[in-house]
Amino acid sequence: MIAKNLKEIGNILFEQELYDDALNYCQQALTIIEEKCPTNHIEIANCLREIGLVWNSKIDYDRAAEYFEKCLCIREASLSLADPMITDIILYLNQVTIGDSFSRIGQHYEHLNKPISAIDYYKQALTIFQNCLPEWHENRVAIVTGADNGIGQGTAVAFAKADADVVITYRSDEKGAKETTKRVMKTCRKALVVVQIYVGDESQVKNLFDKILSEFKRLDILVNHAGKLKY
Repeated sequence: MIAKNLKEIGNILFEQELYDDALNYCQQALTIIEEKCPTNHIEIANCLREIGLVWNSKIDYDRAAEYFEKCLCIREASLSLADPMITDIILYLNQVTIGDSFSRIGQHYEHLNKPISAIDYYKQALTIFQNCLPEWHENRVAIVTGADNGIGQGTAVAFAKADADVVITYRSDEKGAKETTKRVMKTCRKALVVVQIYVGDESQVKNLFDKILSEFKRLDILVNHAGKLKY
């Protein structure tokens, strides 16, 4: 609970653009999580990712890439595709998450004017997405609830990279939803953001679908409550 609260404070400070203070709280959270969890625990990866986002906002792309690479290493180790107990859908989501990490690191090398490194990571991401995303996603409309963080965010971006337009919904993390939207729009696909929808409220769901039909005239794919994967 202490680490969770520290991260939440860090996120609030990040939204207020108090980046140094945000780093302080996120680093404290990371220290606690590293003491309590196994080396390759997914929560360590999530915390590293958040610290990387702060460094990115501070325009320190070297440090940002460093944290995203650490995050990728843990994701590859902890989201093992060799585990026979993992179901097909978790396999798919894990692949999307790992591919998203490769893509994000590629973006940071692009910022650093290191095109060869950027292309290498983009190619690895492309290979993963091509293997786990079917061709029929092209020109479809996909809605991803909980698209403000974690696997939900990775899934939304993956759909966009597979040439689908994406509806992004979130419950509370506006910062994360904006980041998802920015990354979807970078693929030249449309992104429609729906604020703070609770899928358990039938009236909110109806309003959501009315908005989707008004914007896109159709809906093809639904990934529900994909924001976090707990271990």
